Amino acid sequence: MLTAPTIAEIADNHARTIPKIVLRWLVQQDAVVALSRTTNPDRIAENLAVFDFELGDDEMAAIQTLARPNSRIVNPIGLAPVWDAS
Repeated sequence: MLTAPTIAEIADNHARTIPKIVLRWLVQQDAVVALSRTTNPDRIAENLAVFDFELGDDEMAAIQTLARPNSRIVNPIGLAPVWDAS
């Protein structure tokens, strides 16, 4: 995701970093929990700054098209959505 041209273009349009766009995409969805693994106080503050802008419906849809089968990075037992089982 961090090298996708689609996300880079959206980041440029919002004058934000690519990771911030990805994090915003996650938090803007219903029933999705975004987990940040940073312990760096500066990075934590940056992550919290994703609430001062919103992605448009077209941007959300464009990012969603980047999804690929079996691309989940984290797959906790019993927590993966039902549609992943098929």
